[in-house]
Order: sequence, then structure tokens, then C-alpha cells
Amino acid sequence: MMQMPVELSLPYEKWLGGSGTGWVERVAGATEWPVQGWSIVESEGYRLALVTHDAYSVSMNGGVWQWTLLRSPRMAWGGEDPGVYAGRDWHTDQGQHTFDFTLCADQNLGAKELNRMARQQAQPPVVFDRYEGLDRPPWGNSPPR
Repeated sequence: MMQMPVELSLPYEKWLGGSGTGWVERVAGATEWPVQGWSIVESEGYRLALVTHDAYSVSMNGGVWQWTLLRSPRMAWGGEDPGVYAGRDWHTDQGQHTFDFTLCADQNLGAKELNRMARQQAQPPVVFDRYEGLDRPPWGNSPPR
């Protein structure tokens, strides 16, 4: 429930993790590395990327690309109880969660494209209406025929 393993069919050759607006190359092993926005693996010229803001670390051990989801233990607790205390502190991010992941498979994926996708995933669409003057619509309550 706290981790999402992705089993790869090909051994990876290169593994990058998003970090801010850049990236860092990672090494294999059970160590979990921080990730921000995206991660990508490459093998035999194929690239597979996962874009999300719902994970805070990822590891690559053998052929398993394992994501640790936000449902995390209380490791960053500053101590004491807050003024409003419900007594549920087994996890730092309590409550119901909806996770949002975008899986991309493309030979031309790069850090610039993945940074753009991660930024777009975190921002709601911008929607607006534009009216001239104060009449809404310009013909008022009697539409033209």
C-alpha cells in the first residue's frame, strides 16, 4: 500500500530522476532516492518515464523500479502534540488519497519534456470567459435572430 513496484521486462541501462527543474543520474540498489516530478529508465534505446507528484522517493533494484507513495510513516515529526489533536498520527499524511501518475513510453523523451509534463500535471487548466463591455452577452437578454 505504501509502495508501487513497476517490474521492467528489459534490464535498464540508464536511470534518471527529476529534481526541481533538472535531473540527476541514479545508481541501482535498494536505496531510495528523492524524486521530484518524474523519473525515467532507458534500455536498448527505449525510454519509459513516470510523471507524478504523488511520490517522494524511488529505487531501482534489479528489474524493479519501486516508487514510495506519499502515504509515509511519521518520520518528520517535530514532537509534541498540536493544539487540535485527533490521536491519529501513524502517518504524516492522513486521510483519503487519489494518486495521479502518467506513464510515458517514447524514444524521444527528455528532461525538458518531462519537466513540462510534471509542471502541467500540478497546475489546473486556465479557463476564462471574455465579454466586451458590461452587456453579457452583447445583445443582452434578446439574442439576434
